[in-house]
Amino acid sequence: GLGDVYKRQVNGADNKEVIEAVLTASEYCKKLERALGNVAFEFENGKADDTEDYAKSILEGVNWTIQVYNATKDYLKEIGVEVDQNAVNEAIKAIGKAYEDDDDNAKAELFKGELKNFIGAIALAGGRIN
Repeated sequence: GLGDVYKRQVNGADNKEVIEAVLTASEYCKKLERALGNVAFEFENGKADDTEDYAKSILEGVNWTIQVYNATKDYLKEIGVEVDQNAVNEAIKAIGKAYEDDDDNAKAELFKGELKNFIGAIALAGGRIN
């Protein structure tokens, strides 16, 4: 997927490619952050016909962002982007469980909580690049 392309480009790449990857992810995460809030609201207040599809595409976006993060995390640390990787990993596991249990409240909590925190941190990363 896209993440693999980034990994290939970024690992051992010059800083320009790393910066480009971070800027792309940052812009994307601004939209994704809003989407996470929207889908959490739907899970809490009544799902639309397309809520599950919407959530699935959002989770694909989160996974893509994790791949970009993994490929650029040394640079992100340098520019002061703090991510609690353990919390993100736990949230991904918890999302899996929420889906197994078909627990919409748990999904909402994760979408608007830890996943939104992570995506929000990457959304701000672009602004830290000089």
